[in-house]
Amino acid sequence: MKNKENGKVLNSIESVLQSKYMAAISLLFGFLCWALEWTAIVVCGEALIFILILLFSKDVKNIFAPFFFISFFIPDIRTMTNYVVYYIVVGIALLTLIGVFIYKCVKDRKTITFGRFYKGLLASFVAYLIAGIFNSFYIVNSLMILGFCVGIFIFYFLAVNYTKNIGEYFEELFILSGTIIGLQIFFNYVINGPNSIYFSAQGLNTASLFVVLGIIACFTRAMKSKRDYIYFIFVLILTVFVVVSKSRAGMILTAIVDVAFTIYTFIKSKNKTQMLLVFGVFLLIIAIMLLASEFLREEIQKLVFGKKFGFSGREELWAWSIDRFLEAPIFGYGFFYMDKIPSLREGTHVILTHNTLLQWLTSTGVVGTLIMVVFYLNKYTIIFKKFSREKLFALLCVIALELSGLVDQAANMDIFVVTISILLVASVEKK
Repeated sequence: MKNKENGKVLNSIESVLQSKYMAAISLLFGFLCWALEWTAIVVCGEALIFILILLFSKDVKNIFAPFFFISFFIPDIRTMTNYVVYYIVVGIALLTLIGVFIYKCVKDRKTITFGRFYKGLLASFVAYLIAGIFNSFYIVNSLMILGFCVGIFIFYFLAVNYTKNIGEYFEELFILSGTIIGLQIFFNYVINGPNSIYFSAQGLNTASLFVVLGIIACFTRAMKSKRDYIYFIFVLILTVFVVVSKSRAGMILTAIVDVAFTIYTFIKSKNKTQMLLVFGVFLLIIAIMLLASEFLREEIQKLVFGKKFGFSGREELWAWSIDRFLEAPIFGYGFFYMDKIPSLREGTHVILTHNTLLQWLTSTGVVGTLIMVVFYLNKYTIIFKKFSREKLFALLCVIALELSGLVDQAANMDIFVVTISILLVASVEKK
């Protein structure tokens, strides 16, 4: 009897942890803790959710909600003074992740697969690990990069072997996360002013990129829904959040996606009247707000026609990066620089060139950049092989991330964004 009762309890726990509502609970809990500044609670809570899913779920895809978005719920790490909670809790979560990975490899060794993307991933790991090897080799830095590589591969391995319907899951997750992060952007603007860049451990440029992923998810869900106009409402709301972020890269990406897919969705829609009504009401609300408030008119003018010109110091950063490449053109300068890096925050010692190609050349040299070609070839071969509309969401998100990499660092240097891009490929493999 006890065995049956224990079995029922475990099944109940597994059902809760695998529920489609678990990701929503994780994100809403994180948002609440962020609003109330409960940093230790959110780190412990999200880590607990992460660990329980790994230990008790056959389908582990809900681990990606706490992993992808925990950085949005903790303060700017430059202002933190007590890292003890981070070290202990995150350390336990990482040990659990590695332990579960080893256990599953041994237990399911006859049925697991290492996926079709493993060659590209291994190639990228080689490029990372040889970066700066003859110029700025430090064992601690190399171990950090190795840990980064191991973590990414474990997440990919779990996504390929121990998830179901992960593509649809990411669509729903990005809509919800885009809305929550958009609200954070809005509240940061209202409370801290337009010049406040860091409302969490992530900056506004990266935050706007996550909102863009939410917009893409809204459009791809709309294409499959009988009530596409509902998703169009979310598109308009998320677009406002991107504008409030003042991220030029985010606004350009949003404009491209909005124009192209609003036209496409409208042409294909059976709810043209409802879509026109939604858009008309949206414009009416904006017009009334503009007429009613001179302050709002001035703020919108600042947002849309701000005083940002040029590349916000990236020219100096790019010139500096080229100099580092010329110092070590074969294997690169590496990913770390112990002195001041132009245009980056004081205390930043990771080389963030804000351009993907320049990042690979500067950090990994000609050899590493050529090795990275294998990564990209493998990546796009998987996406485009037997391409169908079911792969459109993954393709659009990957392209949006790649385009952001022309002027930003997140696409190739933010572990959360890099992992998202890789797991989008995993979602395509499972079609």
